[in-house]
Amino acid sequence: MMIDFREIPQANKSNGGQDRFEQFACDFLETIGFKIIRRPDRGPDGKKDLIVSDTRTGVSGETTIKWLVSCKHFAHSDNSVKDTDEPDIYDRVLKHNCQGFLGFYSTLPSSTLSDKLYALRDRIEGTTYDSTRIERELLSCNQKERLLASYFPDSNDKYRQSIYIDKSNQKDENNKLTLTMTEEDVFQITKTAIIILEIEKIREEYFEASWDDKKNVLNKLYRFPDHSNERIASAIFDFLEDVAHLTSVKIPSDIAGSIHSLVLTLFPSSYNNDTKKRIENGKKCVYIGYILAYDAFIHLNNLKIAEYGLSILKFVYREGKRKNMQELNDYVLEQYQELEQTLDRPERNDLVNAKELVRIFKDDLETKDLIFPELPNHLLQLTIKND
Repeated sequence: MMIDFREIPQANKSNGGQDRFEQFACDFLETIGFKIIRRPDRGPDGKKDLIVSDTRTGVSGETTIKWLVSCKHFAHSDNSVKDTDEPDIYDRVLKHNCQGFLGFYSTLPSSTLSDKLYALRDRIEGTTYDSTRIERELLSCNQKERLLASYFPDSNDKYRQSIYIDKSNQKDENNKLTLTMTEEDVFQITKTAIIILEIEKIREEYFEASWDDKKNVLNKLYRFPDHSNERIASAIFDFLEDVAHLTSVKIPSDIAGSIHSLVLTLFPSSYNNDTKKRIENGKKCVYIGYILAYDAFIHLNNLKIAEYGLSILKFVYREGKRKNMQELNDYVLEQYQELEQTLDRPERNDLVNAKELVRIFKDDLETKDLIFPELPNHLLQLTIKND
């Protein structure tokens, strides 16, 4: 991970920084679009309450959800947040006149806590921001530099160094392109810009649509493969990554299926000499697959959605083999290793099937076809149930 949450002081140390994680939560949530209703303050019982709201737009108008935010900063011990760390969730939400519970954690929620939140799904809204989700949303927001500098100075140094290297490489490439640009190049650049604007319109339409309509909106992306290049594909993969981020809030499996199908349709989007850009897009696809699998395992216990994510990893691995892009193959194996490490949590007794599914898909990487690998009956029944 790029961000080291241990840079924020422990909450149980009276060193003047014990409220720092709550301050970060407030700052972060406000930055990504939540409205702060009540900022954290320490009550007579020593507990701090943060209340935020967000507004959702659908076909029936706008709906505002008030969230009770619970902050747990266990990064220094690397302990997961257990159900006993979050007592009386439903009563606390009602007490503060909220409609949802938002867990903001610097580690992961345990299986018992995830089950507890899932059991409340028909009574209140529930979601969690764990360390992985916080990092990816922080690094994609427009105030990431300020947040990193304010709360994670050492991590910020690492991030800025990586950006500096990327920009230096991009500058060299741009200088080379300017010297060799033709009339056809100008035409292709113009067409690409127009298509990217259309993709942005589809993105806006998607996030405003109801769940029943989202798949139809997503399918509009199928109009672009015949006109695609790596730049257009990159814009689409960025969009699909944002869609995949919603896995933790229970996206339907048919949306995950659409993401899977679009990745297989659009990658690779060129067969010219631009291997570097093709590898960059391949890594984006791998990350999309990783997000689907990770959130499906950790937050949803949905093996069907996880299958789609793992199948994307296999597809990119196969393309890497076919086109001699070893960097892509290595990246896929790195993501598998990270998944295996993530699932190796003694306190989570509900990840046995997830570990088995990962092993089966990983063992199937060298198979050339893209058919899902044959599953033992107990896993097959679970994927059918989740579909």
